[in-house]
Amino acid sequence: MSESIVFPEWLNSNSQRNYPIQENASRTDVSGAFVIPNSLVVAFQINYPRSYVGGTFYISTLTVSEDNVSIEISFQPSDTTVSPIQISTVTIEGSSFTQDSYYSFVGSGSNVSVLGSIGVGDISETISEGIGVFKFLPASTLFEANTQFVSVPALQSVEIYNPSNSLLYTATDVLKLKAGQNIRLTYEQLDSDPYGVIRIDAVNGENLVETSTCNNALAFVPSPITQINGVSPDANGRIFLEGSDCIQITTDPATNSIQIIDTCSTSCCGCTQLEILTTALEQLRAQETTLAALISSTQGQQSEMLANLISNL
Repeated sequence: MSESIVFPEWLNSNSQRNYPIQENASRTDVSGAFVIPNSLVVAFQINYPRSYVGGTFYISTLTVSEDNVSIEISFQPSDTTVSPIQISTVTIEGSSFTQDSYYSFVGSGSNVSVLGSIGVGDISETISEGIGVFKFLPASTLFEANTQFVSVPALQSVEIYNPSNSLLYTATDVLKLKAGQNIRLTYEQLDSDPYGVIRIDAVNGENLVETSTCNNALAFVPSPITQINGVSPDANGRIFLEGSDCIQITTDPATNSIQIIDTCSTSCCGCTQLEILTTALEQLRAQETTLAALISSTQGQQSEMLANLISNL
């Protein structure tokens, strides 16, 4: 996105010289066939953290078409055995371009702490120079030192996730840390770290913050199982169930269930047959009661008859 210009006289002056590219840089691509016109880049500013100090920011690639120009900015670390790092690409669309426009850019990926802007004077001369993709070495397009500024990178946002990895909240302005139950927050200034650190300690049993009793407190969590038939878990909290010759134990994590199966015997009948059998047994029990009453009555009558016979002898 382009921005309004300031000090057009200074930009016009830059369109006649190398600046903001170093004065002794050739601006020539690796093939030697293409030279970046002075009128293309007339202003440049870049801000970066200390980790980039000692390296070189430069134009690594120029992509020129009939309508557009793309400028790729890269960083060459001071250790030249390390490959250059692509920082960002600025694309100037000819259909909407106006002379002496500024374009802001932000580093991509792990280079997000690098911020800058580039002033483009004119693209017509660059397009006339040639169409294609042109590569450059750091020495041919490096930027002047006074266009580069070391800054302290600012934290842009903090994302808070729950245990299931779902985003709960994104803090983009002010982030406040509050110690919860059994947690202590401490700010420490270390000699090797000019920014200091926030230390988070889990403090066992100190209960630094009382448990909330509000209606919106966490739902009651019942006490966990600590023993089964007097057997305690191992150091990892596990209890193992093992089957015997006729006992098979299976688990189903999807339903949180454990099945204990007798593999040596099976039921001889189903529920319907068991219901019929139970009804028949209840009827037999009733008949048994009736029969017991009849036997008792018969025994009484028999005893009475014997007594009568003995008395008549």
